[in-house]
Amino acid sequence: MHVKILISSCIFLVLAGFLPAETDLNVNVNIGPGIMLPARPAVVLVSPGIFVISDYPDEVFFVSGFYWTLYGGYWYRCDGHKGNWIKAKKGKIPPGLVKMPPGKFKNWHPAKGNDFKPAKGGKGHGKHK
Repeated sequence: MHVKILISSCIFLVLAGFLPAETDLNVNVNIGPGIMLPARPAVVLVSPGIFVISDYPDEVFFVSGFYWTLYGGYWYRCDGHKGNWIKAKKGKIPPGLVKMPPGKFKNWHPAKGNDFKPAKGGKGHGKHK
């Protein structure tokens, strides 16, 4: 909306003679993360139902058929590697995902000694007889 107003204002100023017709106008709009994913990123299971893209500089999860990332304090999701990120509404973010420690899974590679441990109290984590 603001971009349309800005462009309309500049066009008006050029037509009214207040700005020379050769004026350059550069508008950059960055909404959400600018992450472009590889076509088939390798993922690693880090918690039941939650995968993370391995050896990747951005923290990007794969849960329930969507890629997810935390950016600027908000969760974004996209359904493919082309990165059409959409801001997720509160209450629509998978519950286990919001419990992930921010930044823990950047450049994640389990063979490097990363030792993610699920939260205590979950099912299936008790002692076996």
